[in-house]
Amino acid sequence: MAIGGSGAGRRNVPVAAVCRVPPPVPEAQEPDAGLRHHRAFVLSCIALVFVAVFAVPVVFLHVRATTAATIDRAGPAPTTVAVVSGAAGAASGAAPRPLTEAELDAVGEDEGPPAPAPAPPPQTLADACKRLPGYGTIFVEPQPGEEGIEVFEGTFGRRTFFQVVKAHSRDLDAVAAISEAVRRTQLFDFRRIRPDDRYRLFCTTDGTIRMFEYSRSETEMYHVVRAGEASFVAHQVEVPVEDRVTRVAGRVEGALSRSFVAAGLDASIVSLVTDIFSFSINFSRDVRAGDRFRLVVEERWIAGRFHHYTRILAFEYAGQLIGAVKAYAFDVGGRTRFFAADGSSVQRVFLSAPCRYEAISSRFDPNRMHPVLHVRKPHEGIDLVAPTGTPVYAIADGTLAFHGEKGPNGELVVLEHPGEMMSYYAHLSAYAPNLRDGMSVRRGQLIGYVGNTGRSTGPHLHFGIKLHGKFVDPETYLRSRRAQPVPAAQTEAFRARVAELDAELALVPLPAGPAAAAAPATPEVGYAPAADAGN
Repeated sequence: MAIGGSGAGRRNVPVAAVCRVPPPVPEAQEPDAGLRHHRAFVLSCIALVFVAVFAVPVVFLHVRATTAATIDRAGPAPTTVAVVSGAAGAASGAAPRPLTEAELDAVGEDEGPPAPAPAPPPQTLADACKRLPGYGTIFVEPQPGEEGIEVFEGTFGRRTFFQVVKAHSRDLDAVAAISEAVRRTQLFDFRRIRPDDRYRLFCTTDGTIRMFEYSRSETEMYHVVRAGEASFVAHQVEVPVEDRVTRVAGRVEGALSRSFVAAGLDASIVSLVTDIFSFSINFSRDVRAGDRFRLVVEERWIAGRFHHYTRILAFEYAGQLIGAVKAYAFDVGGRTRFFAADGSSVQRVFLSAPCRYEAISSRFDPNRMHPVLHVRKPHEGIDLVAPTGTPVYAIADGTLAFHGEKGPNGELVVLEHPGEMMSYYAHLSAYAPNLRDGMSVRRGQLIGYVGNTGRSTGPHLHFGIKLHGKFVDPETYLRSRRAQPVPAAQTEAFRARVAELDAELALVPLPAGPAAAAAPATPEVGYAPAADAGN
C-alpha cells in the first residue's frame, strides 16, 4: 500500500512503522516522595482514632437524648426484639428472627406446672353403673321415678329372698335367675343376709322384676339387672364417697339447733359442738338471741348425698354470756382433741381443785385414824389446808343439791353432776350469796368459803367425790380426767395448724351482732405455797 500516490519512484513504508508511538519516558521521582506518603498514612490513622474515641460517642449520646425526648412526648412505642446475625444482614434489612422461649427467659425458671383441673362433680350411683361394660346395650338399669317403674324397698328382717319377692311381685321365675346370676359371680351369699340389710325391687307395671338391689351398708351395694327375657347380670356398685370441707357462719335466733339448721347445717352438728365443750360451756342454758358463730366442718357425702359430719375442724362462738371462745381440732396420739389458740385444752371437765390450798393434811384412806375420835374410820375425801375465807369453787357444771349445816360436816354444799356423780364441800365458814337448792351451777362458780365448822381441828376444806353411789379418791379421779395441753414437741405444728384454720374461718365473716362478753376467768385453784396462801 503506498502513501501519497501511486508514483513508481516512491518507496513503500509499512503502516506499523508509521503508527508506532514511542514509549513514555518515566517521570523522574523526587528523593523525599516516599517520606511524604508515610506521613499522610500516619495522619490518617490518627484522625480515625480521634473520630472513634471522641466524635462517635458524642454524636451517639446526642442522638440518644433526642430520641428519648421524642419518645417521652409521643408515648411508649412498641418494642421489636430481634437478632441480627451479621453486618451483611443488618445492611440488607432482613426481617428480625423471633426469639425462642429459652432465649427470652432471663432467670432460667419455668412458669411451673399448669393449674390443676377442677374436681369432677360428685358421682351418683347411675354414673357408676354407666361405666360397666354392656350398659345401655346388654342391660339398662332402671332409675327411681322412671315412668313405668315401681320401686319396693325395706329390710329383710327374718324373711328369705323368695319371701321378699313374693310379697311384692308375681315374677317368681326371676328368683331362680337372680340367684343363678349371684352364684356365678360369687358377690354375696343369700344365706348370709342379715335382718337389717336393705333391698329394693324395681318392677314394671305388670310386676316383672327389672332389677334387684341389695345393700349391706351405705357403701356396699349390689345390683342384679335383667339382661334378657330370663337372664340377669350381677355386679357390685362402686358407690362414690366424697369428703368435703364446709364453712358456715350464722346468728342465733331461738334454739341453737334451729339456728344451725337455718345457717345450712344438719341438726346433728349440735352434738358435735356440745361434745367439744363438754362441761366447760352449757349451750342449753347460756345461749342468747343475737349470739354469733362460725365453723369449719368435714362432711361425708355418699352417692352424691350428704351422709354425716365426720368432725369439726374449727369453731368460734361470740356470746353475750359465754363470751368469745374458739376451738381448733388437732391430733395428739392418734386421737383428735380440741384446744384454744394458746394450746390449752377446751375440753376441761373439772377444775384441778376446788380452792387454793397450802397442803393436803389428810388423803383418801379407808383405814385412817380419826384425829378427834381416835378410832379407825374411813376418810372418804381429802382435806385441803387453807386460811378461813379462801374462796371455794364448783369443780364442774351441775345442780346445787343441798347447802346447809349437817352435823360433823359443818356447813356443807353438795353438787350433783351428770354421770351419777356428786361432789361434797364441808366445814365451810360461809356460802356464796344467792345460793338456792335446785339451781344450776357452772364450773368455776363461787359456792362458799373455807372454814372450821363441824368436827374439825383447824381451817380446811374437806372435799369428796361420790361416783355411782360410792366415794372415790378425788386426787386420782381428777388427775385421770384432767385435759392436757398440746405436747411441747408438737407446739410448732399446732401453731401452723391454727394459722391454717384461722384462714379457713376468715372465708366466712362473723355476722354483725352484740359484742361478746369477756369470757369468765378460770379460778386459780390448786397448790399454793404457805407464804402466799393468804394473798
